[in-house]
Amino acid sequence: MRYDCPKCAHEFSFPDHLNKVSCPMCGECYLVHTYQNVVMLYLDPTPPQRTGKTDDDSERLLFNIRLLTKQIQYLERRVTQDRISGLSSLALAMLFVSFAGFGLLMQRLLFAVLCAIVATAMFGIGILALKSSAKLRSLLHKQVGQRELLRRQMSRQAPKFF
Repeated sequence: MRYDCPKCAHEFSFPDHLNKVSCPMCGECYLVHTYQNVVMLYLDPTPPQRTGKTDDDSERLLFNIRLLTKQIQYLERRVTQDRISGLSSLALAMLFVSFAGFGLLMQRLLFAVLCAIVATAMFGIGILALKSSAKLRSLLHKQVGQRELLRRQMSRQAPKFF
């Protein structure tokens, strides 16, 4: 897989099976999560030689929040595209069902059979696209939940002036 480092923008590649990678340019460590060809990199919460400074923790949380926000935006686009594709395919399938009905009424059996075959294929494509949209929506909800948890952690670490 090829990916750009979120910290220094250096492009690097790594095998699909790895769960943890580090950028060869800046040395930042990431945990790798892949779901349906969507690669998500999270800063490793336990990098070596941590100093324990609150500023470092805040920066790390902020960085992960930004990464999650980008991934959420991507997933929102994919969910919308898959949903529109699925609904369009179902609408087209209904159109071909009506063509098949007209073919039967006009006693054009071959035309009716071909339209029915196309309608069946379009129904299948539409259902698969809607299923994909539902799976991505589930992943999207998980990502939003993770981002909210990180935001809560960030607000707990914020300095209290009052």
